[in-house]
Amino acid sequence: MSNASGPRDPSPWFHRLPGPGPGEAGSEEARRWHELAGAGEGFLRHVGGREGEGVRPSPDPGVALGFWSPTPVLGFRFWYVFSGCLQGVRQTWLRPEMEAQCARQGPGAPHTGGGCRCGIYALKASEGLPRPGRVRMRPGAGLALGVVALSGVVVEHELGYRAARAEVAAAAVFFRGRALCGADRWWIQRLFQCPDGALGEVETGAWPQVKAIDPSAEEVVRFLRDEASKLERAWTSASRSE
Repeated sequence: MSNASGPRDPSPWFHRLPGPGPGEAGSEEARRWHELAGAGEGFLRHVGGREGEGVRPSPDPGVALGFWSPTPVLGFRFWYVFSGCLQGVRQTWLRPEMEAQCARQGPGAPHTGGGCRCGIYALKASEGLPRPGRVRMRPGAGLALGVVALSGVVVEHELGYRAARAEVAAAAVFFRGRALCGADRWWIQRLFQCPDGALGEVETGAWPQVKAIDPSAEEVVRFLRDEASKLERAWTSASRSE
């Protein structure tokens, strides 16, 4: 999506993540990073001529609709937390942003025709997220719940969305008996790159904006709602000032 007041910026909506360093050129992390970057560039080329076509429709329960939005669309997701990575339902997230890819129909995910269900999934309401103790966990795994900003083409369903792109804006993590929450973008980046390191560093005071919380469902939902509201207010204020 573009900003009408200036040139198009294909970078993620709230920060630009660094690529692999010089010493990481041949690593698996570097290979995956370049694959993801290439997929994002291909997607941007594919949809570049379609900007301004879509207008968000009124929700129609049970019907998938694709639309563009002038600001990111907020949703809620969860991941399994392991010592070395965060795992979604189908994919490992190496970074706090993900580009949708479709092996069935190729470029242009998420697709709305042919029964395709590709895209990055997110729920509309935080109440639909699983809670610790109420979800079947994989051995040794924790749970992370988060607010994600969806951008590009977004397909709306009754309870959630499928999007071209998602980026994590806030996270609450339950791992090894601890519950931590934060919206610091650099801590979130660290969390996806090295969960053990990100969680351990909170105890040393390295991330003062990341807090321990009561692992109750009410406390977690309140945190996620508050962070979503802050983002919505910031976007509304920015759009009014343009």
